[in-house]
Amino acid sequence: MPRFAVILPVYNEAITIASTLREFYTELVSKLDEAVLIVAEDGSTDGTREILRDLKAEIPFQLISSRERKGYTKAVRDALALSSADWILFSDSDGQHDPRDFFSLSEVALQYDIVSGYKKHRHDPFYRLVVSRVYNVLIGMLFGVWFRDINSGFKVIRRDVIKAVLPQVKDLPHCVMSEFMLKAHLAGFRIREMPVAHRARRQGQSLFNWRNLPAVAMRIFKGLRMIRREISGRSQQFRNEGTQNGR
Repeated sequence: MPRFAVILPVYNEAITIASTLREFYTELVSKLDEAVLIVAEDGSTDGTREILRDLKAEIPFQLISSRERKGYTKAVRDALALSSADWILFSDSDGQHDPRDFFSLSEVALQYDIVSGYKKHRHDPFYRLVVSRVYNVLIGMLFGVWFRDINSGFKVIRRDVIKAVLPQVKDLPHCVMSEFMLKAHLAGFRIREMPVAHRARRQGQSLFNWRNLPAVAMRIFKGLRMIRREISGRSQQFRNEGTQNGR
């Protein structure tokens, strides 16, 4: 099996991070040969950073920490710099994913560039289920690519794909993984979705809730329009180059 790095991006997960980290190490990392666990903490303000530092005495993992918010993509880039692993498992760090699902994704990973878990039985509030469904349909209508759960926070990805696509991710700060998936698909990388378990959020609050949903939705829609314009611009450039070459 190729070497794996398990990367957990973390922001304000003080209530759940200790149990999540213990589970990922016990159920996954400790059972893989030459695997490394990397936590990318991104300017938490609720005590998460201090909890992680204490956990280092108990669990072997590498920690990247920042006192100021760098943003998801910068935190992930810094985490990647710590490992030369061929494959990267990304997972949300809120305890909603079962790390053992990694093994079913890894069984088919060599045939693809990205294997993305979709939540087979979601344990989310009703409004989140509706929003997710509408969002996936909107992506399909705008870009002609259909995903069950494009913004899933549980994915196995080839390292070279991350290096190629991540620098292009800039338009959807609230949905980084969906922009990554969309641009990876448009670049021709092979993607497969597979079902994974999903747990209800045990404690804490999602960054997305019904109060901030209208404002977040407007920013997401604006980002999608920017991606559409970017794709249209590239297509026009290719057509122009083709016309010039044909003269």
